[in-house]
Parts: sequence; structure tokens; C-alpha cells
Amino acid sequence: MKVFLTGAAGVIGKIIRSQLPQHEFLSFDLPNRDARQYEPVLTAIAECDAAIHLAWDTEGENWNTGKINPDNALMTFNVYAAALASGVKRVIMASSVHANDLATGKVLI
Repeated sequence: MKVFLTGAAGVIGKIIRSQLPQHEFLSFDLPNRDARQYEPVLTAIAECDAAIHLAWDTEGENWNTGKINPDNALMTFNVYAAALASGVKRVIMASSVHANDLATGKVLI
């Protein structure tokens, strides 16, 4: 199975890739690939059987900032829209950035 993966260079992305060696991952990360740009997402995801979206600006938007970064919403929209347009039937989105104080490990929900 070929999996489109945003945030592949992050902590969770690295864990996923290391723990699922039976899958081929198409890593879609800055600086070379930008999920805020729809056309490159559409082209790349069309080659895949599934998608995992982990990319997120955690410095500008996290549990502590009280801010929303529109780029995070745009990346999520682009991944879901491209998956739908390409017939990718399985999309996973995961984030703990709003639910966990990463410094203390305290769960906030």
C-alpha cells in the first residue's frame, strides 16, 4: 500500500514510518512540498491508496496560543479535497496539538 503522508518529518510521522515498514510512504513535507498548495497535493495523492495528514503549524496554533492559523485549515482542506477528487478512500487525520500540554504531558480535554 502506498500512503501519502504530510508531517512525515515530525515526531509522529517518523514513528509511523518506522513502525509500518510494509507500506510505501510518499512524504509530503516542507520545504520541498507544501500542503497549502492544492495542485501538488492533488498530483501526489493520486498515486496513493491512503493518506495520513499530520502537518500542522504547532508554533502558531497549539493548545496554549488561543489562535487559529488559517494555513492549518487550508492544508487539511487540500488533503481531503484531493483525496476525494482522486478516489483515495482512506484518510486519517491526527493531532494532539489542541489536547495536550506537550511540556508537562497534561491532558487538557
